[in-house]
Amino acid sequence: MLTKWIAIHESYGLPRAAQALRLYLENQGIRVKITTKEKRSIYVYQVLVAAEQKERATLLLKQFRDR
Repeated sequence: MLTKWIAIHESYGLPRAAQALRLYLENQGIRVKITTKEKRSIYVYQVLVAAEQKERATLLLKQFRDR
């Protein structure tokens, strides 16, 4: 079965924020992937979640940003 992945967060520079968000979501039971792209000399990190868990992940993202 193929899983459709949806980006819920994008950060630039160092991967600290993306990694912290990934750990937070995984601890809450959300399936997470991080992709890395290079735009010129800056790295872009995208946090991807499974499409069926998008609503819950966006709520958890808001809680993560608030703390």
